[in-house]
Amino acid sequence: PVTVMFSGDAARDVVINEFLADPPEGNHGDANQDGARNASQDEFIELFNSTSNDIDISGHQLFTRSTSLASGANDVLRHTFAANTILQSCTAIVVFGGGNPDRLNPVFGGSQIVTASTGALSLSNTSGLITLRNASGEIVNFLAYGGTTGLDADENQSLTRAPDITGAFTLHSIVNNGRAFS
Repeated sequence: PVTVMFSGDAARDVVINEFLADPPEGNHGDANQDGARNASQDEFIELFNSTSNDIDISGHQLFTRSTSLASGANDVLRHTFAANTILQSCTAIVVFGGGNPDRLNPVFGGSQIVTASTGALSLSNTSGLITLRNASGEIVNFLAYGGTTGLDADENQSLTRAPDITGAFTLHSIVNNGRAFS
C-alpha cells in the first residue's frame, strides 16, 4: 500500500471535460460526424480552457493507457498538439481518434476539432487513464476511469462533467436528455 498526496489547486486551467471510450452502435455512434460509425475513430477527448486567458497548447501531448493488469502500466502517446495551437479562453478542443470530421460542422458548437496525430486514441472501454502533459512533459491534467473509480466507460456513451467544467463525471445520458455524447 502507498499513500499519495497531491498538492496545488484542483481547478486546472485545461480541464478534461468529456470523453467517449465506447461509441454507441450504428449511426448514433458517429461522434466525429464523418458519415460512418467507427469504434476507434469516433472515440474522443474534449479539453476545455477554464480561464479568461488564451492558452498555447503547442507541443502538449495526450497519453492513454488501460489500467488492466494484462495490458501493463505504460502510458502511450496518442496525440501531440501542433505548433500554434491556441486554446482560446472558455473554449474547447476535441481530439477524435480519427476519421474525417468537418471542422466547420455547427454540431461541434465552435470547438476546435483535430484527429489524433498517431492515428488513434485507443481508449479502453473498461478502465484507463488519460493524461495531458505540457511540452516540458509535466502533467497538466489526468483522469482515471473504470475499476474502483465508479466511472463506467463501457456504456455506449460518453462520460461528462456535470455541470460542465466544474462538476464530477457522470454518464452523458443522465445529464443531457438521453443523448450519448455532446
